[in-house]
Amino acid sequence: MKSQRIGLGVALVISTACTVAFLVMDGPRAALSPAFSMVLCGVILYRLVKHPPPPRRWSKQRIIVGAAVLGSGTLVVLAALVRAAVVVPDWPTRLLVLAGIPVVLAIVFWAVRFARREDQTARESMQGTPTD
Repeated sequence: MKSQRIGLGVALVISTACTVAFLVMDGPRAALSPAFSMVLCGVILYRLVKHPPPPRRWSKQRIIVGAAVLGSGTLVVLAALVRAAVVVPDWPTRLLVLAGIPVVLAIVFWAVRFARREDQTARESMQGTPTD
């Protein structure tokens, strides 16, 4: 659960920085989208800290649905990044896109590790409780 709070905290800081930057550079209209994501991340982080969810055991159906959603989403994002790396003529944009590919893969591996850890914690907590 700690890694969720860290991830949301990082997203909150980044969206706050984007909101301020867009507000200063382009005006309030440009800052609406990052401001919305900032508020959303803040609310989710607050709820996660105040009311942490108990670890859930992953069923076979949840694993299959998670793999389908995560796998197809990852393939779509990677295909878009590779296409942008090939089509876009600017070298700074290409560098940014090529740096984004390992970031996407790292996020996928983090999500899989988190799911496995949550499942393991749920299994251990179920074994530790007496069944009288």
